[in-house]
Amino acid sequence: MKKTILLFITFSMITFFSFAQDDIPNAGFENWSGGEPVDWNTLDQNILGTDFDMVTEDNSDTYSGNASARLETISHYIFLYGDVEMPGLMTLGELEVDVINQDGEVYGGVPYASNPQSLSGFYKYSPADGDSAAMGVVLYRWNGSTRDTLAGGDFWAWEEVNEWTEFEAVLEYEIWATPDTMNIIISSTAVEAEEVPIGSVLKIDELSFNYGPTSILSPDFKSDFHVYPDILNHQFRIELKLDKPERATVQMFDISGNLILQKEKTFYNNSVYLSYREVPAGIYIVRVITSSGKEYTQKVRLY
Repeated sequence: MKKTILLFITFSMITFFSFAQDDIPNAGFENWSGGEPVDWNTLDQNILGTDFDMVTEDNSDTYSGNASARLETISHYIFLYGDVEMPGLMTLGELEVDVINQDGEVYGGVPYASNPQSLSGFYKYSPADGDSAAMGVVLYRWNGSTRDTLAGGDFWAWEEVNEWTEFEAVLEYEIWATPDTMNIIISSTAVEAEEVPIGSVLKIDELSFNYGPTSILSPDFKSDFHVYPDILNHQFRIELKLDKPERATVQMFDISGNLILQKEKTFYNNSVYLSYREVPAGIYIVRVITSSGKEYTQKVRLY
């Protein structure tokens, strides 16, 4: 009988309210304590007298500095229980694992208050047959009694990578707002199967966030501002409730922060139109800056 704990593929997270910071704790995995990277949590544990050490410090193979994180998917036989398979998994959040019921949950995260474009780092990967690894990041924001998921991004590795190689997990924003919580999950195994490949090894070093021009826009959603794509006529209808007619600069950015369009418009009846012919499908940011200095921003998707 085999018991497999695979938390990454569910990506189930519950976060908590906290104050904000803008960096990744122990991003270079230089600091270790008790066999774990400081500020990170792993699945490493003792199950009925058997040690499961899937995440270890590697001082002989690093991208930079004195240490990298080595994650391995392993299996141990436990008497009267059977084979237990565990991926190398680490997270900035908390882990709860129920080995008996083959269940687990990742929750929590760290304080964070920025809008990065992507998460990047350096990795090596030696997969067992049919395996894959994954690195992912999620941003959240407290909203009264609940928490909104603002953005998420992931990177999957399928093939063997013998040299230190940079990866990038691009964040896709569902709600463009400033987060208060961030979580990163990295796993040496991200497949879900009855026969989980054993022996996959993932090495990680030097994580960082990338901030494009979009991060300085500080956009959020307002009840008096809406952007509606008119696909048939290749234009946006932009509604902005104002007390009187007002001149405004209307801009359109791609998700990397590049300015695509800019027009001067006057809001006479609380709405204007912006043509976007020859703009390819994708995710864009529409920003309106009024002559009185007020700013409104919304993310839109063109198909």
